[in-house]
Amino acid sequence: MKPSDLLRSVLPWITTGLLGCMHFHPIDRPLGEDINERAAIIDKVQHSRLSRREELVITKVLLATRGEDLTRLKSLVERGPDRATLHELIYYKISDDILRQAILAHFARESRSEQQQPSRPPRDKVRVLSDIDDTLYRSLCDERYQHKAIFPGVLEFFRALSVGSRASNNEASSPGEVTFLSARPREMASLSYTTTLNPTFSAHASIIAGYSLLPAPRAFSGIGNVHEVQAFAKFRNFVQYAALYPESDFVFIGDSGQGDMLGGELMLYHQPERLRGVFIHQILTDGSHGMFCPYPRSPKDLDHGVSKLVFFDTYVGAAVQAHEWGLISDGSLFLVAKAAIDTLNLRGREIVSPRHRSLVIGQYRRDLRRAQEILSNHPVDTQRERLPDLLFGEAPCEVPISLHG
Repeated sequence: MKPSDLLRSVLPWITTGLLGCMHFHPIDRPLGEDINERAAIIDKVQHSRLSRREELVITKVLLATRGEDLTRLKSLVERGPDRATLHELIYYKISDDILRQAILAHFARESRSEQQQPSRPPRDKVRVLSDIDDTLYRSLCDERYQHKAIFPGVLEFFRALSVGSRASNNEASSPGEVTFLSARPREMASLSYTTTLNPTFSAHASIIAGYSLLPAPRAFSGIGNVHEVQAFAKFRNFVQYAALYPESDFVFIGDSGQGDMLGGELMLYHQPERLRGVFIHQILTDGSHGMFCPYPRSPKDLDHGVSKLVFFDTYVGAAVQAHEWGLISDGSLFLVAKAAIDTLNLRGREIVSPRHRSLVIGQYRRDLRRAQEILSNHPVDTQRERLPDLLFGEAPCEVPISLHG
């Protein structure tokens, strides 16, 4: 090796060593035991482009945290200021692949350690993953509702899944959490926050207290149509997200107008034990929306033998299925059904399309009767045994739809 080549190869090490001796704030100081302090260390450095040193600091904090403390730390990072998520930190902020793999391996190892403890109770809660358009609110395709209408009962359904199947009556009313998987590129993520998510959840903070968004990282070429591109983007984010939370199970909620059915199938194939259910909102479209929703998917489009994937017309019907699968409690089922009734009674004429009003009423009537049958066989309490009547109809003088006769 030439002397000049040798000098070029060792010069960075010499320079780093000399500068390192001048650094008065070493990272090998002992960490405090307080998990909030550890979360603050991460939060302090992750809101800009990370230096190599900062990546090492974050890696040290995460690797030094174990068991339930690690689960709590991840939650604090996920719900930190400025919408910075754990997913963004691990997959985009940390650029060193070796550090990233070390962190993910630590997450997996700690999860196995927790699962092997004899005292560990079975998982009764899931992490809720959801699409946005035509799942949270009518956006592109679902002609049954007016544009931008939030679907009756959807927020309560997110909460019901989040608080778990063993939630008491009081716990069923506590706020939940949801993470949205979007096919929109990262550059448009802030638009989703400002136009949809922030206004919606600011107005309903008592129902959903924590929410985050995982956008698509970039456009992917070589895939046939827009639905497949969307499915691939959401599946890719799911695989990454599942690696961040190996101690958790999941559900995914999407709609039949775009790529969510295919994405849900891939998720089920990839994590059959941990993906507890896929719920596909069955939309109604008139075919005028071009490539975005040329035709809605249906159960006949599913691969043969796919289980744990259900199509639903209303979020009451979704809650009934979630209850049958053991994902939500009796009290949560009641709250979803009651919220849908209250929304329709109060704002039904405002949010439901007149053209499809009879269809929508019939779908809710069917699903509400299924919910009432379950609640009658499993009374929640004396105040919640019976749902209120659905008063929303086609004419102001119409006889109310009773769920009890």
